Amino acid sequence: MIDDTKDSLAARTTASAKSDRDQAILNSVLGFAIIGMDRDGAIREWNPGAQAVFGWTADRDTSFAILDAFYEAGGRMIDTAEAYSMWVPGHKGGESELVMGEWMEARGVRKDMKIATKFGVMGSAGDLAPAKMHAAFDASLERLRTDYLDL
Repeated sequence: MIDDTKDSLAARTTASAKSDRDQAILNSVLGFAIIGMDRDGAIREWNPGAQAVFGWTADRDTSFAILDAFYEAGGRMIDTAEAYSMWVPGHKGGESELVMGEWMEARGVRKDMKIATKFGVMGSAGDLAPAKMHAAFDASLERLRTDYLDL
């Protein structure tokens, strides 16, 4: 029994070291989005390049390539916000929604996707007033090139 426990601990330690090494390699790759999936197609790991914000750190072509790979791997839910990427000088927010809307329209996949978005992220006074909420919702619909949101 002791030998089995020792072997089990050694195997877990080796697997943990391999996982740490793999993650370090994954994180060192710059300029590319790398997404690791298990045998069932569930996304299990990714590098910083895969965290690119569409319309900001990822240009249109890169964004489309990432979204294509996501879709081909079975991804069907996207979360975004009107604020993405308003913190960038010269941006006003909604750039990410614009890219996602262009992609869904170009690929004809809106009906397959579940889309969640947020507005009033900056917490300005009056953001939850009905008229402001309706205007923000309508603006997101326009940028996402859809007539409905899922969440």
